[in-house]
Amino acid sequence: QRVAHRETLDAIGSAAFARQSCEALVDRLHQAGIASGCVGSMDDLATHPPNRFVEVETLTGPVKLLAPGALLDGQLPVYGPVPELGKHSQTIRAEFSDDYHRNNGRNRTYPVKSIDALTKGGRLSAMIPEKFGGSGLGLTKASIVMEGTNRCGCNAGHCHGQMYNVGTLLRYGSAEQKFRYLPSIASGALRLQSMA
Repeated sequence: QRVAHRETLDAIGSAAFARQSCEALVDRLHQAGIASGCVGSMDDLATHPPNRFVEVETLTGPVKLLAPGALLDGQLPVYGPVPELGKHSQTIRAEFSDDYHRNNGRNRTYPVKSIDALTKGGRLSAMIPEKFGGSGLGLTKASIVMEGTNRCGCNAGHCHGQMYNVGTLLRYGSAEQKFRYLPSIASGALRLQSMA
């Protein structure tokens, strides 16, 4: 019966809920044994007491980032400093030779190790603002990163999707989406490599 009269019940519930504050409603629902909570704002999320934060060094000083929600073995992840552009390029080129990339192409395998190195080296977070753990370099310099990736023998097609998807998130994402996703993308905890 409840489902059969859903519109009527929704109207009654909405009218009753509209007359009370979120806190009063949550209190009443908890007293009745009904799990509930308020939908928070960005400020609520940023100041939520259970949050954990990590500090990452950037070229312009430390940045405080919301830590990932999950803990591995009860330990917060440790993030190194965001390197300046080009700092590790020669090392990455030496580690991932032309043969490495040719073998991935021949075997049709994804170059996980080189993409991980580009992520850890800060290359794939070039467009992410510093306040979210990236380099904040903008599209032109991100394009130079992709050009350098191709120049060293790697196919930037394996990682350029992240640059474009980050650009879309920066232009069209809500503040909540940016706060939620950009730090994880910058740290490598979340990878965006697909576009449709």
